[in-house]
Amino acid sequence: MVLSGTLREFILADVMQLLTQQKITGKLILNNGRAEGHIVFRNGTIVAASREQETFPAKLFYYLTEIQQQPKNKVRELFSSYEGNVAELTSYLENRGIMTHPELESYALGVTIDIACSLFLWKSGNYRFDSLQKVDHLSPAGIDIPVENVVMEAMRRIDEWHRMRKSITEETIFVHTGKKPDMGSAAGPLENPSLYFYHRIDETSAVKVLLNDAFLTEYKIYESLYSLLQEDLIKPLSESVTRSIRAAIQKKEQDKHTASIMPSFLSLLVTIGIILLILLLAWFFKGIILSEMNSKSSLVRNRICITIADDHYQDARRYYQARTLSPVFNTNGPPSFSSITRKDAFYLSLKRDFDKNAPEKYNKVNWEMEQRH
Repeated sequence: MVLSGTLREFILADVMQLLTQQKITGKLILNNGRAEGHIVFRNGTIVAASREQETFPAKLFYYLTEIQQQPKNKVRELFSSYEGNVAELTSYLENRGIMTHPELESYALGVTIDIACSLFLWKSGNYRFDSLQKVDHLSPAGIDIPVENVVMEAMRRIDEWHRMRKSITEETIFVHTGKKPDMGSAAGPLENPSLYFYHRIDETSAVKVLLNDAFLTEYKIYESLYSLLQEDLIKPLSESVTRSIRAAIQKKEQDKHTASIMPSFLSLLVTIGIILLILLLAWFFKGIILSEMNSKSSLVRNRICITIADDHYQDARRYYQARTLSPVFNTNGPPSFSSITRKDAFYLSLKRDFDKNAPEKYNKVNWEMEQRH
């Protein structure tokens, strides 16, 4: 069945009545331009609902970890293994005795009805129905909710929502008035959520903090706070005080963030300094090694030329001694022999400079020994 349109043309109640009359199985998808919601039908009855972050698996996760104090890592692994199959997840919890079937069924009914009713607040947007063959895996604890029950409850809640929103916003900060709540039989958070949230109020956190990571839906939280407000157990702070507290919290968070950054920043500076020092030392020693290697390689490359130039020098020296019958005393450099060319003089000076400056391993004595070999 193909069904789509806008909520301005058909109100959600009419669309859902049509689906239940046809006893259709599938998913109704709604979008108001800012958020998306889903209602799952099986043979015309509601078996699941979700709206953005408000889903039954998400609420169940916080119930197990925050109320039952189950280890978060183990619960996260469990949910990952049953991702996309909430029916098997609830069966596992029931079989392992983590939650009883009545607990799971009651909790799943409450969450699903709350989410489905919240979608009736959307007065504009689009809807589309996708037919599906099977949706059993999407139904927590096998719940089955008649559409008429949801429609009637949603109509009742619309006016209540407007009343609560006039007194409570996400930025409202509540404080205790000093009156003590009636503990009664000290029922649990599911049975008495108002008492639970009375103890959750720390007189500095806004309502939006209570909405985060909560095991109850947005409606149930607002309903609990409104009940405490009506019983004069809590009261909202004035806007000026709220702004002051908000500014103080923001400053504290900024200081905390800055304090957490400083050690990392100093560690980064030390690391950069060490790296730069290593690079500087590497460059320094590389220069020394390359300088020595260049000197050695220069001598090796020019060995033949130096040998030839030295032979020319010795020949010129002997010729000079034979012609003048006098020895050559200037042994620090080649004399002005006519047979010594500029090229010979260059290589002879190269040999003399290396003999003077080279390490002991490559001094003049070693050079002459190499020449003999």
